[in-house]
Amino acid sequence: MLFTHGTADQLVPFEMLDRVYEAPRGEKEKQVFEGAGHVMAYRKEPERYWNGVYDFIEKHLED
Repeated sequence: MLFTHGTADQLVPFEMLDRVYEAPRGEKEKQVFEGAGHVMAYRKEPERYWNGVYDFIEKHLED
């Protein structure tokens, strides 16, 4: 599971990231985007956002 969260999210407080990150078991990663609001990480840093998504998928694809 990939968690992507902006530090300026006003809908889901940034403080919740660690709490929801710790809940599921299994493979997981998180990305933090400074100054990004709710669902705005892809606009704040599109290259880093998409590289993170694609890298995560590549790591966890079944052969």
